[in-house]
Amino acid sequence: MSFLDNKTVGLVLIIIGLLNLVAGIARAVNGVLDTEGTYLIIAAICYGIASLISGILILGYGIKVRGGPNDESDIVSGLIIVIGTATILNAIFLAAGTFFTNYDSDAGLGTSVWAAIVTMVVQIIVGLILIWAGRKVGGKSKNVISKVLWVLLVVIFLILAVLQFIALFGFDLGTLNGILALVAAICWAIVYIYLFIAMLSKDVKESMGI
Repeated sequence: MSFLDNKTVGLVLIIIGLLNLVAGIARAVNGVLDTEGTYLIIAAICYGIASLISGILILGYGIKVRGGPNDESDIVSGLIIVIGTATILNAIFLAAGTFFTNYDSDAGLGTSVWAAIVTMVVQIIVGLILIWAGRKVGGKSKNVISKVLWVLLVVIFLILAVLQFIALFGFDLGTLNGILALVAAICWAIVYIYLFIAMLSKDVKESMGI
């Protein structure tokens, strides 16, 4: 992995973090300027804040990785935990955004509250699973579950890399949003390829007891 070292991956994560920050600010601003109705404006701001949180965490982690040196297991474990942490922190803002979006569409208070609760619970559960998986990759309590998780992560990262590569051909490059989306997709494709290759490395295998 001479090309996909900590310097390259760190830089790619920094770019992803910055793009998330830009997207978060843009979504909140566009919501205030272009959206009609107080509820949709609040929803846009909530979604924008969620993107900002993800951007800050990924940016910070990218700077840390680029500063290296880091073992593959440390980078993979840390990134999964960072994404899991961001997922949990985003839960309340995504739930609020879901509530106000549904409430604006006359879904009713009960339906809107239920949608918000489901969104929050799912986000928290997914975040906790990611943090647990990240710790397993980092070598915490090696057992049969670690081996099964290793197989699952290898398959998942490969699938995500392929899907992200396919998605590269579906963007409208005639707009700024399309160009930024393409850059983000390229960056995520590189990250998923790195994660897939890292999972096959001796360092990660030993960390997970393979």
